[in-house]
Amino acid sequence: TTPILRDDAIDAKAGCAVHLKCEHLQATGSFKFRGALNAVLSLDAAARKKGVVAHSTGNHGAAVARAAKEIGAPCRIVVPSTTPAAKLANIARYCETVVQC
Repeated sequence: TTPILRDDAIDAKAGCAVHLKCEHLQATGSFKFRGALNAVLSLDAAARKKGVVAHSTGNHGAAVARAAKEIGAPCRIVVPSTTPAAKLANIARYCETVVQC
């Protein structure tokens, strides 16, 4: 679950109640993990055995890689050659095969 936080100082400045949904606290640092996990979980056993592939500049790739790792499916994430090192490192935490193109 994604925590929803509140802060009195922010509420006062905004003049209303502000609810902050902290997606950055998700497993891969973004909301994309939920969708990726649902997609990977929907695969039948044969498809899971073949693995998953995604093309991404970062957050989506990390989410797909983490989802694949959770179910034990092989994965390959393809990223542009201009992908920042921090995003590459986040993807590599979950997937050994990261292909730059």
